Amino acid sequence: MLKLTEFEDNALYFKAQEQNVSVQRLLVESALTFESGDTATNRKAAVQSILRAERQLAAIGNNLNQIARGVNAGAPVSAELHHSLEFLRGVLMRLDDAASSIAKVGVSS
Repeated sequence: MLKLTEFEDNALYFKAQEQNVSVQRLLVESALTFESGDTATNRKAAVQSILRAERQLAAIGNNLNQIARGVNAGAPVSAELHHSLEFLRGVLMRLDDAASSIAKVGVSS
């Protein structure tokens, strides 16, 4: 059992509420925080965000395949499509960088 003053107890409670975790989870993660300052909860949220983005990118890929079929059948390629593809390439590169960064933190911890 951990002895706390009323102030400490309240401070932990409100800090845990801010982070949407229990006081116990807050204490564990605070004690085991990675060198980068990321907690397990933060890293889990980041990974979930990347997985959501991956699903969205898969849907975009399906749309691109449909567009490619149209272009291969003789439909014209618009400047807007070229711009969209360049934007998508940039997003993919940033997503790959973010995933690599998370993986490196996980390996070094």
